[in-house]
Amino acid sequence: MKDFYERFDTRKPVLVFGLNTFSELAAYVLSHDSPFRVIGHTVDVAYSSSKQKDGLPVFSFETLEQNFAPDEVNLLISIGYTNINGLRKARYEQAKARGYACVSYVSSRAAVWPSLVVGDNSLIYENTVIQPYATVGNNCVVRSNVHISHHAQVADHCFISAGVVTGGNVSLGERCFIGLGSIVRDNTKLATKSFIGAGSLVVKDTEENGLYVGSPARLQNKPADEV
Repeated sequence: MKDFYERFDTRKPVLVFGLNTFSELAAYVLSHDSPFRVIGHTVDVAYSSSKQKDGLPVFSFETLEQNFAPDEVNLLISIGYTNINGLRKARYEQAKARGYACVSYVSSRAAVWPSLVVGDNSLIYENTVIQPYATVGNNCVVRSNVHISHHAQVADHCFISAGVVTGGNVSLGERCFIGLGSIVRDNTKLATKSFIGAGSLVVKDTEENGLYVGSPARLQNKPADEV
């Protein structure tokens, strides 16, 4: 993955956003399986109950410029799918607007091709397979043991849980969430903010902000943004 990391300034240290187990995992893999050097965490001041996390300092996100100018540090906004990825999207866009660069991570244990296109602030974990001509956008999370088939398109701010399988030519709109072990049939389009429950089988296109559960997956009465 050397060529993948060449587009990032790996000389700059990294601050990982968040203090929960999800951000802890991101900091761990970045430290042990990437050219980046994690030097601390940053988080909204309202959630900063500690000055340290795993021996590393914690900085307020709102006042980060008081400690690091944008050209001194990279960020990784490591937040889960809260508000159908809306919270991660908001913090990512705030960081970019303030001039901070966000890095991406692709596990050395993932099966990917040299032509893989991945945006910034995206995480691709171990044992995931991404076939040729598939693309992953900005600010996405692709968990372990995922199979993304050829020509699939994953738009910005998506979260694909562990064990998900997509067929070829699948399209995910922005802020989609696919739950553990779900399957999306080939040539299927998931609309923006589609929420696919764990273990579901998606065999047809979805509606925007739709919550889908079951095999085959069926649209539920509750909208996705109320999950």
